[in-house]
Amino acid sequence: MTTLTVGNSRDSAHHTSGPPSPSSALSEKTAVEPLSPKNSSPKCDACYQREMESLRSASGAKRDPATDLKQVLHGWPELASLMADHPEFVAFPAFRKLNIKSLLYYQCQLSKMEEDLHMSEWQDHRGPGFAREYCENIDTLLLHKDDDDEVAHDQLDKLEEIRKVLKKYST
Repeated sequence: MTTLTVGNSRDSAHHTSGPPSPSSALSEKTAVEPLSPKNSSPKCDACYQREMESLRSASGAKRDPATDLKQVLHGWPELASLMADHPEFVAFPAFRKLNIKSLLYYQCQLSKMEEDLHMSEWQDHRGPGFAREYCENIDTLLLHKDDDDEVAHDQLDKLEEIRKVLKKYST
C-alpha cells in the first residue's frame, strides 16, 4: 500500500477512524487504497472508513459519500467544518501591518491622481472653446463626453480611474 502525505511528512500518525483532532487535522499521513477496476480513483483509509460508516448508518439508508454534502472530506474541508462548528478554534491573522501599508500606497496613488486631475482641470480652464467651461460647469463636460473631444475624455477618464482606486481604498 502506498502512502499519500497530507500536510507535514515528518509526522508519522495514521488516521484510522473518526475525525482527527484540530491540532492534527492537516499533519497526518493517510494510506491510499490501490486502484482496481471497481475503484477508479485512489481512496485513503479515512475516506474508506467514512464510506463504510455511512453505509452502516443507523437508519440503514445508504448514502453516496460523493454526493452527500454532510459528509466532510478530511484536510482543508474538515478544518473549515471544524472551525464553523467550533468558532473558538477560529483564528485568522489580521495582517494589520500589510493593511496599513496598502492604505498608505493607496493614499500616495490617490494624491498623484488628484494632482493629475487638477493639472487637467487647470489646462482646460486656460484652454480654448468648451474646455474652458469644463471646470466651471459639469453639465458642459458631461455633454461632450461622447464627442471626439479628447480634453473632455481626459478629465472623465481620470475621474473614472480615481473612482476605482477610491473604491478599493474605502473597502
